[in-house]
Amino acid sequence: MSCGSPIPRGEQIAKPAEWGIPAAKPTAVGHGASSYGAPRPRSSSPNSRHSSARPAAIRILIASGIRLYREGLAEIVLRDGNIRVVGTAGGYDEVLASLVTPTDIVLLDMATPNSVAIAQAIRDEAPGIRVVAVTLAESDYELVACAEAGVAGYVTRNDSSAELLAVLASVARGEVACPPRIAAMLLRRVAGLAGGWGSSLRQTHLSHREREIVRLIDRGLRNKEIARELGVEVATVKNHVHNILNKLRVHRRSDAAALFRGGVTRPSPA
Repeated sequence: MSCGSPIPRGEQIAKPAEWGIPAAKPTAVGHGASSYGAPRPRSSSPNSRHSSARPAAIRILIASGIRLYREGLAEIVLRDGNIRVVGTAGGYDEVLASLVTPTDIVLLDMATPNSVAIAQAIRDEAPGIRVVAVTLAESDYELVACAEAGVAGYVTRNDSSAELLAVLASVARGEVACPPRIAAMLLRRVAGLAGGWGSSLRQTHLSHREREIVRLIDRGLRNKEIARELGVEVATVKNHVHNILNKLRVHRRSDAAALFRGGVTRPSPA
C-alpha cells in the first residue's frame, strides 16, 4: 500500500518567497560596492493572466561608507515587496561606476565622505535618478547643501524604518519628501535670499577666520603666504584648512574655495 499520494509529474515543491534579490553571493564591483543582480522570474499561476499588473519595482542603489549601514539599509528597504536593491556602493567613485545599472533612487548616507559631492554628481551625470538622503544631522548647512544638490527626499537620524519606506515611495512617485521642520527651514532660506539679507550658508557655517582663509586660498595663496598675511603660525593655518575641508566635505583646497563662493556644482572627491 502507498503511504501517501506521489507528487504529480511536472510539479515542483514551492520555494520560499524571494525578497527581490537572488540568494546567490553578490558580485563585487569595487572595494565597497556590490550588485545583487536581477531577481529570478516568478512563476505565474493560471489566474495571474486575469489579475491586474503589479507596479514596476523601485530600483534602489544604497550608498554608504560603512558596510554594516549598507547591509542594514538593504534589509530594511527589502521589507517592501515593491523595492529591489540593484547594488551597493561605498564611496564617490563606486557610486558613479554603479550608475550604469538602471536605477530609480540612490539612498545616500550623508555621513559618507563627499556625500554632498556625490549627490551633485548624480544630479549632473544622471538627472533621471533621484537621491534620498539618510542620517541627516539636520544642521542648516547640511540641509541647504542637500537642497542645492537636488536631493528629493530627506530621512533624519530619528526617523523610523516605516518613515524611510514612505519617503522612498513618495520620491518614486516624483514627489519631494521632507519633514515639516526641514521644509520650513528651506522656505525661510528662500525667503531670506529673496529679501536680500540671506548670506551664503556656507559662509555662516564657517568661522570668521575660516572665511578669511578660504578667500585667501581663492586668491591662490599658499599656507605660508596666508600665515604671513594674517600674522599667524603656519601650523595654525593648516589646522584651519583641515577644519574647512571637513566642514565643506571636500579634499582639495581649490574645491573648498570654489564651493564656498558657489563657483562649481561638483567638487572633486580626491
